[in-house]
Amino acid sequence: MKRLFVGGMVLVSVLLAASFLSLIFASADSSWEMGDLARVASRLGVEPRPDGKYELSSVLTAMLDRLPAAPESAVEPVGKVSTLTIQASPAYAGTTAPGVGTWTYDARTWVSLSAAPAAGYQFDHWEGDLGGSADPQLVMMGTDKRITAVFVASHTALRERSTLTLHVWPPRGGTTVPRTGTAVYDADTTVDVTARPAVGYRFDHWEGDLSGKESPTSLTIDEDRDVTAVFVGSVQIVDRGLETSPGAYVTLRAQTIPDAYCQVEVYLPSQIRSTAEGLEPKWAGSDGFVSWTWRVNWWADPGIGQIIVYATSQGETCEGRVPWAIWGF
Repeated sequence: MKRLFVGGMVLVSVLLAASFLSLIFASADSSWEMGDLARVASRLGVEPRPDGKYELSSVLTAMLDRLPAAPESAVEPVGKVSTLTIQASPAYAGTTAPGVGTWTYDARTWVSLSAAPAAGYQFDHWEGDLGGSADPQLVMMGTDKRITAVFVASHTALRERSTLTLHVWPPRGGTTVPRTGTAVYDADTTVDVTARPAVGYRFDHWEGDLSGKESPTSLTIDEDRDVTAVFVGSVQIVDRGLETSPGAYVTLRAQTIPDAYCQVEVYLPSQIRSTAEGLEPKWAGSDGFVSWTWRVNWWADPGIGQIIVYATSQGETCEGRVPWAIWGF
């Protein structure tokens, strides 16, 4: 609207000037005698020269002085700045130049906008204060603008590429290589997949578009694939006395799920469960370690017994078993 107003004022001035020129050159006498020009000059308050003729420049100046002034709001003031905010949709589907973000420009600055799609996408159109699908495009700054470059999936690229989505269960049970999430591969690519258990867990099996218990293993991405690595809790006996004797002290150390509730059952060679002091339930530390120390009964028969450690976390219980020996005197 501002440009239309200012442009209209200029157009009116040009038309009026042209009208005066037509009056002048339409007269047979190019000396500008009194006539229509004289009547207009008289109304404008222009005085003739001593010889009765009028100066054209004086008449035009008086005419322009009578034109209404353009309001201040119709013309962008010198030094005014405005912002250009650029976005991409979806955000991961491409980039823009200038980049995504907010930029500041002087008024009446021309800005060139372009869009560059990521692999598997194509630029579709502009939204906001810019329309159409031309790329690049020019934008005249003068007011704050918000513009979004919209990208869409390339059907040709999708036919040539497929995705592999990896999950783990339970969420804290471990990780995978490639990492969990969705990755895009060229069609028929063979991908090596590895399950890595967290402390206190062990890898159990694959589910979804991959089966079995092998890790690492491979998978051909000939279509979109969805795979889950399933982990289960474990108890690993990491430190114990293999041999002992009646009346001696024994220390058992295990590692399991961090912060799990742990119980131990110690069976003598006679298959009788020990009730020695020190075998009470405990909580594993944040590193998953837990330990017990107890004294073997003096009357214990020699032979091979068994120790069982149970660990419970989030309603799931796992166990670890190990033999132990008592030798006679």
